[in-house]
Amino acid sequence: MVKNTSSLKHTKKCDYCGKDFISYISNNRKYCSHKCANTASAPIRKRQVIFICEICSKEISVARSTLKFRKPRFCSHNCSKKGSIQKEKHAITYCNECKKPKDVLISRKIKNKYNFCNIKCRIKYCKKNPLNTRNGFWYENGYKVLYTSNGEGIKEHIKIMQDHLCRELKDDEIVHHVNQIKDDNRLVNLKIMTKSEHSSYHRKKEKKEGKHLFGGYNNN
Repeated sequence: MVKNTSSLKHTKKCDYCGKDFISYISNNRKYCSHKCANTASAPIRKRQVIFICEICSKEISVARSTLKFRKPRFCSHNCSKKGSIQKEKHAITYCNECKKPKDVLISRKIKNKYNFCNIKCRIKYCKKNPLNTRNGFWYENGYKVLYTSNGEGIKEHIKIMQDHLCRELKDDEIVHHVNQIKDDNRLVNLKIMTKSEHSSYHRKKEKKEGKHLFGGYNNN
């Protein structure tokens, strides 16, 4: 079945040359051809403004209509890249491994605590200084672990309690965090409990909160 498209068209007059032309009703055409459209818009398109590139001093010709959105500063992508780099100040830093000077951005120097010339220097430094020895501590399951000189570690809350008691903990003793925050190792937040007391305390707490114990259901 062929549709009748004559009802969808109408006759219009060209805004430039005045000739009649047929167009679809839904198409909001003003000109009869591309030639008329280009000739009519030429005066508007020719309204251009000249700017000077901030890097190479080359002239930039820009349509006046585009100035509503932005003012051009660079003639090309390369000049734009150079201009953005010039904004940031540079500083001299030294490689943590070979101590050679290196020119870096100030923002990068502040952000990066460790600076290296290349990947080889970084690997050498990491072998000599393992991660857990750099700050003197690391975190394990939420607990703060202090690095000891013999290459081992001790949890900070245990060491604080042992220093306070002036003795080592017994095999059946556990240091409990009162507020349940594992890295809050203030002495007021630490409490000595036996393993059975500690286990019983957490089971009662979980039962109150309605949590499942050992994969089963709580019996009220």
